[in-house]
This record gives sequence, structure tokens and C-alpha cells, in this order.
Amino acid sequence: METAINVPRENLEAVMDRIDRFFIDVKTLNGRIYREYTGKDNDQVLQNLQLLVDKCPEKIGIRVPMIKGYNDRADCEQTKRLLTEMGIEDIEIFKYRTGLSDEV
Repeated sequence: METAINVPRENLEAVMDRIDRFFIDVKTLNGRIYREYTGKDNDQVLQNLQLLVDKCPEKIGIRVPMIKGYNDRADCEQTKRLLTEMGIEDIEIFKYRTGLSDEV
């Protein structure tokens, strides 16, 4: 399942046992940047990540996009460090390409 997991916990709990792998797009763990980009808080994302770490860490694959005008390499590395501290091992940072520019 590809998801940003910013969904109610009960929705995630309803499908957890049926999903082989969660491919999760984590734009940032910086609350201010997340709110600016998405218009929402990332509390739900953090709670859902912790739920998955507690219940099925082997199913988690994280992708952290570097998005021009949104975050930078330092923010992505900080997000990766925090995810690692949570117990997540499969984390990839990549440059998001808009087609307008490959620069981040």
C-alpha cells in the first residue's frame, strides 16, 4: 500500500493485517514545514508511524522526498535520523522531480 498515513488510526488498524508492505511517503517530520506544505498537522502521521513500528516494523518502507521550495537535504537527513530513532530501517531519501527543475 502506498500512503502518507495521515489517516485516522482506526482506518490503519482496519487494514494492517491485510497489507504485506507499507510504502510510506514522509515529507518531513518537522511540524512547521509539514503544516506549511500540507495545511495539516503531522501528529496523526507520527502516531500512525509509531503504531506500525510497534505492530509490524518489517512491513515499513519510507520514502522521504526532497521537494524544491519545501524542504532541503538537511531537513531530509533530520527526518531520516528521527525515523531511525523510532526503529525504522528501510528509509530512502530521493529528489522529487517536478519536470520544471532538477535542482533542490
